[in-house]
Amino acid sequence: MASQHFTDVELACRCGLQDCNALPIQPRALAGLEAVRVAYGRPLVIRSAARCQGWNTTVGGAPGSRHLHGDAFDVEAWTGSEKYHIVRSALLAGAAGIGIGKSFVHFDWRPRTPSAWCY
Repeated sequence: MASQHFTDVELACRCGLQDCNALPIQPRALAGLEAVRVAYGRPLVIRSAARCQGWNTTVGGAPGSRHLHGDAFDVEAWTGSEKYHIVRSALLAGAAGIGIGKSFVHFDWRPRTPSAWCY
């Protein structure tokens, strides 16, 4: 188990290749994910965490996606209330990148300038 609330399978690249070269989830990001889960107070469904370059291209990820660095997560969120509370929890946990999509919230622990966007 990767952490108290998340398994290695949930956080692994979804490319399905045995020789996938995705970087592992960074310890700081994993601690942040746990903090988001605790602050949010209910389970989070991970849609995407670590990605290899091939999978990132397949899913249409940005060329410099934080998923390639092992410090980003996309979690399922459908309602405005869910999105608000997940974003709030991520900011409290120190996330520096926040993206809001139709059915998910992205948060990451980028090392430089904080950023927010909508998909």
